[in-house]
Amino acid sequence: MLFDFAVIGLGAVGSQAARVLAQRGHSVVGIDALHPPHESGSHHGHPRMLRESCYAGTPYLDLVREAREQWSRLQALTGRSLIEQTEALLIGPPESGTYGGTLASAARSAPARGWRHLASGEIREMFPFLRPPAHHAALLESDGGLLNPDACIEATLGLCGQAGAELWFGQPVLDWQTGKGSVTVETPDRRFRARRVLLVPGPSAAGQLARAALALRIQRTVQHWTRPGATEPGISAAEVRGRWPAWVWEHYPGRSWYGFPPGPLGVKVGLHLGNDRHCANRKHELGKTAATTAETEAMEQVLGEFAPPLSGGLYRSAACSYSMTPDHNFILDRHPDCRRVFLFAGGSGHAFKFAPVLGRMLADLASDRQDGPGTAPFRLSRFAN
Repeated sequence: MLFDFAVIGLGAVGSQAARVLAQRGHSVVGIDALHPPHESGSHHGHPRMLRESCYAGTPYLDLVREAREQWSRLQALTGRSLIEQTEALLIGPPESGTYGGTLASAARSAPARGWRHLASGEIREMFPFLRPPAHHAALLESDGGLLNPDACIEATLGLCGQAGAELWFGQPVLDWQTGKGSVTVETPDRRFRARRVLLVPGPSAAGQLARAALALRIQRTVQHWTRPGATEPGISAAEVRGRWPAWVWEHYPGRSWYGFPPGPLGVKVGLHLGNDRHCANRKHELGKTAATTAETEAMEQVLGEFAPPLSGGLYRSAACSYSMTPDHNFILDRHPDCRRVFLFAGGSGHAFKFAPVLGRMLADLASDRQDGPGTAPFRLSRFAN
């Protein structure tokens, strides 16, 4: 059978692109080496943060607003619990890139968007488990969101099947070759032919499958879970659940950490991008799912200094790999050598929240609906010089 489109990689963005194309009436085959959701890519580790304030003054602001609408529609359509509203904090010193830069960009729109500025004392009063230094401040976003990655991907794949897409799991792609009017995709068991191919391979196989010189660096990052009150029993999840935000905090210049409200596994925390000394890039560590002693100690040090009630209680960790571009912007473009092949790569640790929009943009590009300014920030040509 000659399909209209083959989508290789059915994670967050690939599944959304397959859904959009199938719902538009195209014949679609989706192929994945594993069976998403799984713990070998970048999408595992519930939950994911959805917020607008950190994108103020950037092209991402419109994208994140569209993404929130799309996630809400998918939730209503599938009846699955995909998104939960929560408060979100962006914390840091005024001179920091994370807080200070966003504060300047968001100053005009803060009241209209329901964002509120908090001084250090106000942060401590509202969220007593956080202990910011006196010169730190925050931007409080009242309508942030939490996404459930596993449920989001499962729901999207279900919609793919309902729309007629043919999904093949456990089929690692060995090769693809362009021919006259089609592209042939080979797996150990089958050979698929499609007029056009969308490559969304994730961090583990981007270089091998893309067959293009992509400016990508694979970075390991570790997520931890802790139980509140390990060292200060007076503060428990039950007592503060009604006022427990998600947060991103630039605690030192160029270094940040994040946390989420209590969930079934406890409180999820982690060191974010910029902490390269803790998020190793060494090849022998990329495949390990357990945290190293150094990674756990680094997280405990941050918690002890900035959130003492959360320290001493780390009991679970999970590592994943981010595919990073030099500018932390995505790659979404036509293949430089194959006009029938289209790429999404370089999620850079923040692609999941945008998945419905990125999937739609990739589907638009592959079906000649869009090849204009919408994808301009994500084109490969920006790395030419």
